[in-house]
Amino acid sequence: ENWTYDEAQDSYIHPEGWTYHFDRIKHRQTSTGFTQEIKVYKADNPDLAPQKGLYLNQRYQELKQIESQALLSEEGSRIFAQRK
Repeated sequence: ENWTYDEAQDSYIHPEGWTYHFDRIKHRQTSTGFTQEIKVYKADNPDLAPQKGLYLNQRYQELKQIESQALLSEEGSRIFAQRK
């Protein structure tokens, strides 16, 4: 959540300063048969880093962003207020 993305390098920077560079794309099939595309980022020195890798489902991240924007919109706020 608090990671910084470097678009030019296609890498993420951990809050403690560790850099995780893009390594590969991994395909994983869910129990329902849907194939997910996971981007794998590896730390420069995985043995010393706080976590060895970062695994991101880019499509999931995009959908979360869309839904977040919808909830923050005027209509989204109105609908959400009705649930309380």
